[in-house]
Amino acid sequence: MFDKISELTKVRSVLELEGEICSKDGSINRVREQVYRLQKYEYMDIWKEDCNCVEGMMRSKLNKSGVPRIHKKYVKDWAI
Repeated sequence: MFDKISELTKVRSVLELEGEICSKDGSINRVREQVYRLQKYEYMDIWKEDCNCVEGMMRSKLNKSGVPRIHKKYVKDWAI
């Protein structure tokens, strides 16, 4: 009865509601690819910044020193 919500729609709605999305978000597959599509085909201004959320740190791979790798978050530009 209900169609599946596409990954692109999920990323767009999170950016619209919250203004940012972590690249390590577990509920969405291939966040970076979806952000690229939004930038290229829907002309959204989305910026990339360092993220230090706890969930993302737990999902990140470790450096040789044992520290989690820095991951990114995508932020929608509200100035437009």
